[in-house]
Amino acid sequence: MEDENFTISELPDKSPLKDAGEDLTFEVYKKGFHEIYQRRELLDSIIEILCSRTKRNALLIGEPGVGKTYLVKSLAKLIVDGNVPDILKGFKIIKTSFNDILSSAKGGDDWGWKAYISKLKDVLRECSEKKVILFMDEIHTMFGFPQSSNFIKPYLSEGKLIIIGATTPSEYMRYLERETALIRRFQILEIPEPPKADVEAIIRNKAKEDGINISDDLINLVLKYSEEYIPYRFQPDKSLDILEQLETNLLKKKKNVVERIDIEEVISKMTGVPSNLIGKEKEKMIGLEVSLNNDIIGQEDSIKKICRRLLITRNKIQINRNRPLGVFLISGPSGVGKTEFAKSLAKHFTGSEKNLINIDMTTYKSVISLETLLGTYTPSGQEADVPYLTKQLKTHPLSVLLLDEIDKANPEVLTIFMQALDEGKMSDYQGNEIYFNNVVVLMTCNIGFTGEKVIGIAEETKEMIKERAMRALRNYFPKEFLGRFDEVLVFNPLSEEMIDRFINQKINKLMENIGKRIEVSEQVFDLIRKTGFDKEYGARRLNKAIDDILGFALVELKLKEDWDNIESVKIDFDEKGKIIAQAVLN
Repeated sequence: MEDENFTISELPDKSPLKDAGEDLTFEVYKKGFHEIYQRRELLDSIIEILCSRTKRNALLIGEPGVGKTYLVKSLAKLIVDGNVPDILKGFKIIKTSFNDILSSAKGGDDWGWKAYISKLKDVLRECSEKKVILFMDEIHTMFGFPQSSNFIKPYLSEGKLIIIGATTPSEYMRYLERETALIRRFQILEIPEPPKADVEAIIRNKAKEDGINISDDLINLVLKYSEEYIPYRFQPDKSLDILEQLETNLLKKKKNVVERIDIEEVISKMTGVPSNLIGKEKEKMIGLEVSLNNDIIGQEDSIKKICRRLLITRNKIQINRNRPLGVFLISGPSGVGKTEFAKSLAKHFTGSEKNLINIDMTTYKSVISLETLLGTYTPSGQEADVPYLTKQLKTHPLSVLLLDEIDKANPEVLTIFMQALDEGKMSDYQGNEIYFNNVVVLMTCNIGFTGEKVIGIAEETKEMIKERAMRALRNYFPKEFLGRFDEVLVFNPLSEEMIDRFINQKINKLMENIGKRIEVSEQVFDLIRKTGFDKEYGARRLNKAIDDILGFALVELKLKEDWDNIESVKIDFDEKGKIIAQAVLN
């Protein structure tokens, strides 16, 4: 009875454990807790370790959010209910960490390290004298501080202390693996993500506990969207977070039942993907080809092939679902719309141009230069900024990754991305995994067009141009690199018809921006054609040409006339050869 009273009683104020951690057994006794019966085999493994005659310390290694703390709370519930072997009955589980002990320590010297050591000694002494299991969350932070390690090791070697430690695989390798004298005192237990059926049960039980009315079909949708749109977090934590947000939204809307739109709104808030695009693969893909062709002039064949591939992968009909949604190499002269295509694809496929990650590969002419993209190796114990590519892909899980002018990068750089193209993931230089399974990868180059005119050569057909470009690509890139693309495409050089369509497209955009109809004379149109296009740079100067030629004339008209009442404008040369804009009277 005395042991049982200790388990469920509150720690006295004078106990050094009172402010140095969280009493999980007392918390479970007072508030209740639904243990994870679906993961009972892992609980049994922890119990078996704690009941061992030697090495009674368990080290739980698992990614953040897979349920390490939840398992320990489940053990606390079993202890409170008396559903554990006799050797564990009467124990308390105290959750603590380096920061918990440090913040509870009192001292006026440098960040109170002497006070910290004194507090740590008191905590260890109390745990060794009473029936306490010390649960050290993020145990690597504790043993990363040498003074902590030096005081804890003797207690472990003498069997006076029982510890359940929790850490991640990367932190284990970084901080603990080399601590052989310490690690041999623990039995290691890997905690994987729970299978789908277990996550469903966890969500269902949690929803019932919190009074959230959600159907089984929508629970499945929560899991589906959490996997698809939140690839950098782990189950069940990410699904539980969605459930928590749903509960908050229901309270705000004064609703009782979760609907599909509620889940889509939560996913949108968590990821930045517009809610009208979440789960709308069918509607989005049906209009994609038309939308891209409206934005990009004269590349219908290439756009059709890209859309065909994305239609397959976005609907998950492909063999390997771990690969990127699409991997495409596009060659073509400068100024024919390769970068504009990437922007258009991001806009129509992901919902926003903000989801375009544009990386200029001309800056990566050496392998060392990749440190700016993938980070640098950081020695154990030192903090480091999240590498650029890792941060971008985490921020934009559904995105278009443009590796622009890939032919200008160091050839060794290509091999670094091969794993991503094959497996849908790679590691940065800090050991973080980067996922590409919700990413469209576009690589561009102008192989086969170096020194050639951007504007089409009359005596060459499109087929001849593409055949020449494909030969050049095969001669330049290794076969194993080209073989990883879903499509290797060649953008057509600009024809006179394409040039005129480009100009009309830009004028229409200008009309949309100013809210007025613009009529351009043939002479002014011809000037735009001559000024805005270049045999070497294609259409790169078109925007500037239209701004200079049409924009200035419109500004002069706006300053002179009642602009708000003008509906239509004609732009032409006057008798002196100056370009002027005139209001067209109805």
